[in-house]
Amino acid sequence: MSNLWIVKPSGNSKGQGIHLISDIEEAMINGSQNQARIIQKYVETPLIFFDPEFPLLHNKKFDIRQWVLVSSVTPLKIHMFSASYLRICSSEFDLRDFKDPMKHLTNFSVNKTQYKGRLEDSICSSLEFARYLKTTHNVDWDTQIKPGFVNLITETILSVTDQLVHKPGCFELYGFDILLDQNYKPWLLEVNLSPACAERTPWLTEMLDYMTEGMLKIVLPKTVLATDEVPDPDSVELPKKDKYQWELIYTGEDVGGVANGNNIMIANDLEILGTKADIKKEKDLDKLYHQYM
Repeated sequence: MSNLWIVKPSGNSKGQGIHLISDIEEAMINGSQNQARIIQKYVETPLIFFDPEFPLLHNKKFDIRQWVLVSSVTPLKIHMFSASYLRICSSEFDLRDFKDPMKHLTNFSVNKTQYKGRLEDSICSSLEFARYLKTTHNVDWDTQIKPGFVNLITETILSVTDQLVHKPGCFELYGFDILLDQNYKPWLLEVNLSPACAERTPWLTEMLDYMTEGMLKIVLPKTVLATDEVPDPDSVELPKKDKYQWELIYTGEDVGGVANGNNIMIANDLEILGTKADIKKEKDLDKLYHQYM
């Protein structure tokens, strides 16, 4: 049985410095030179498809980049874009070889050398993925996958509401990286500020255009848009592209509540599991590391 952990240096981006190790004690020592780091339990049972008919995902690990917009803090308003995209590893998944980042990290910067000249193989539209799930595995995105995304995103943001600062006229676009396990359960990997919006394929360019246009229609006042009719910011549907729209998944001033229009109860009983970090032990490990360097 594997026991893998993932170490993420703080302050880095694009997968830089991220690596996997097989022992938690090693994890504590391994990153001791870094001023700050995040150590997460690696999800060892990701959803993997063995389907040569769908070569993009055949025996490849992937995660899903989901755009999330917080258009207001007081009252809190959370929007989720109706489409997303899968980020795909360039090498086949193998738990036995956890030293090869291209088998475990989906960051494009990690895999771009392998995908040179065929960028379209590095990503997959959630719309295409939803069709594949329905036709091949009888899994419905809207009823079996999407509700888990809504709850995960909402509870994540609600958990940090005491740290969100209300600034009139301001908003924030986040990139949620979400992994599906073998039971189609979503796991939050991380939340990105200023998520990358590179146009790798024509369909992603189109998706980005509608994502940004819809976001601006939500956050900018009518006078800035200089248009006669501005859609209701709580329900923005973009013309001709019903598949691309921002959906308001939560609104309310109080912590806790009901997702507007969806009647989805948001649970706020998050539980923290684990042991409190021992700062003294951390410092001792740092001294030990430098002693033998």
